[in-house]
Amino acid sequence: MKRYAVIGWPLGHSMSPAIHNASFEAMGLDCRLDAVPVPPDGLGAFMRSLASSGLRGLAVTIPHKGAVLRQCASADPAAAAIGAANTVSVGGGGETRAYNTDASGAAAALRDAGISAAGARVVVLGAGGAARAICHRLLSDGAASVAIANRTVPRAEALRDDLERACGAAGRVEAVPASGPGFEAALASAGILINATPVGMSPRAGESPVPRGLLRRGLAVMDIVYNPLETRLLADARAAGAVAIPGTEMLLRQAEGQERIWLGVEAPLGVMRAALLSALARSP
Repeated sequence: MKRYAVIGWPLGHSMSPAIHNASFEAMGLDCRLDAVPVPPDGLGAFMRSLASSGLRGLAVTIPHKGAVLRQCASADPAAAAIGAANTVSVGGGGETRAYNTDASGAAAALRDAGISAAGARVVVLGAGGAARAICHRLLSDGAASVAIANRTVPRAEALRDDLERACGAAGRVEAVPASGPGFEAALASAGILINATPVGMSPRAGESPVPRGLLRRGLAVMDIVYNPLETRLLADARAAGAVAIPGTEMLLRQAEGQERIWLGVEAPLGVMRAALLSALARSP
């Protein structure tokens, strides 16, 4: 059996085992993915143990996406440019290579909803690993501008500087507070809003990072939070007449990309979606 793991801290929220194991079973593959909680101070030891662990790949979630890239022996050029990884392949000799399917997953989720980043003005909430990947892909796909809105503005400014260097995007990226006049002005001129923070995630499902009054018809709103399926942000977006894209879509598309890297297969997206929705229905 080929064994895989999703690592993060904590891991109670992860739906990766349900998605991947349903896919493996549907394709008749002798594979399994398990959740392995790894605390922040334990990542180095865990990565050093991979060669003897029998694991053939990792799905990586909060808070390890930046650190795991530095722990791998090599990196796919896209992951290296982004500066974060959510996927690791482990060779037969224990060699590790980092990849990022968050970027392609976000792009596919937007595309599936009929939304193009080319020429668009975008606001991205958050400045973590997922936000980094999403912003990099938006700029690579020709977004006219990306405003990074974060509670800690210096962190957003650091990400802005990284993106300008990595994407040759000087003048196309700005850092703004996550609330107040600067944020409101950025959102008023935007065509796409993406929440790349955990705000709204269960058990704090009633929260939204954006006041309802700022949402409007003509805006496309994507939330990377997938539990609950309908976040407060998405419910408010629908009520305002905006296009609402649930976090399940990016999650499924990035998982599809992971199986392509690990196994060279085209995963059964419908099977994965059914498994995810079933697991979410059982989730507290």
